[in-house]
Amino acid sequence: NYTVWIPSTTYELLSGDRYFSNVIVTPENPEDNDALQSLIKRVVGRNHGFDPEDPAALQFWDSYEQQASTNQFFLGMQFFLGLIGFITLIVAGVGIANVMTVSVRNATREIGIRMAIGARAYHIMMHYVIEALIATFIGGALGLFVTTFVVTGINQLRVAGPFATMLDNFKPVLSPSVLFVVITLLGLTGLLAAWFPAKRASKIDPIKALQYE
Repeated sequence: NYTVWIPSTTYELLSGDRYFSNVIVTPENPEDNDALQSLIKRVVGRNHGFDPEDPAALQFWDSYEQQASTNQFFLGMQFFLGLIGFITLIVAGVGIANVMTVSVRNATREIGIRMAIGARAYHIMMHYVIEALIATFIGGALGLFVTTFVVTGINQLRVAGPFATMLDNFKPVLSPSVLFVVITLLGLTGLLAAWFPAKRASKIDPIKALQYE
C-alpha cells in the first residue's frame, strides 16, 4: 500500500544516491531464512571483496526474528494478564465465601426451622450453593458486559497516520476459547467458595439453631 515503483535512474536523480544500500529479500520458505542470509553474504562478499564471516561487513534486519520477539513479548503480556485474572478470581472466591458465611450465620434460626419441619441437609446445602452460583453468575455477566463494551469501543477507534496499520494489527478480540476457560474457572470458583459455608449450614443442629440469637 505504501510502495511506488520507479526507474532506478529516476531514483538516482531524485535522491543523489548512486549505490544501493538496502535490499529487501523474502525467502520462499521462512525456515530457509538463515541459509538464505549465509548465501547472500557469500555472494555479496565474493562480488565486493570482503569476508562473508565478517559480521560488520553486511548487516541484516530480520523481520522474522523481530516478529518472533514481538510474539514472545505479547505472550508474556498474556501470561501476566492471565496471572492477574487468576489472582482476581481467588480474591473474588474469598469474597463470596465470606458473604456466604455471613449469610449462613444470619439465617441460622431460619435453617433450624426448615430442618425442624423436614428439610434435609442436602436441601440446605443446595440452597446456598445455588445462591452463591447466582451471585457469581451476576458478577461474571457484569464483567463480560464491561469487557465487551471496552473491546468494542477500542475497535471502533479510528487512528490516522503511520501508526494506523500497526494498531489495526493489535486490536483486542474476545477469544471464544479464553471466554470458555474464564466461564469455567468462574463457575468452579463460585462452587468452591460456596461449598464450605453450605456444608456448614447443612450440619447445623436444629435445636441449637432455634435457640440461636
